[in-house]
Amino acid sequence: IQPNNVMAPIVFMRLLEIKRQLWGNGYAHVEVDFDGYPSGLIPLPPEYTLPYIDDSGELWYVLALPALDKRKLPGTDVIHVKGFSTDGVT
Repeated sequence: IQPNNVMAPIVFMRLLEIKRQLWGNGYAHVEVDFDGYPSGLIPLPPEYTLPYIDDSGELWYVLALPALDKRKLPGTDVIHVKGFSTDGVT
């Protein structure tokens, strides 16, 4: 119903689409509660988010914000809105 505490659904969807248009990719982290159910969607900055596939073929996203250490997110915890892609990942 509402992606997070500060955004209406239409604002969230427009934000991801604008990021996709400007950077080629829009990302959002799917937060989960203690029971493992989705509890919120937090937009991620595309300029600091890098998808990659590890040696076992699993998709991950590395969030590398300048003020923080790198954070590795599993592909199942990220919504990725892609622009045109030549590799199917970015």
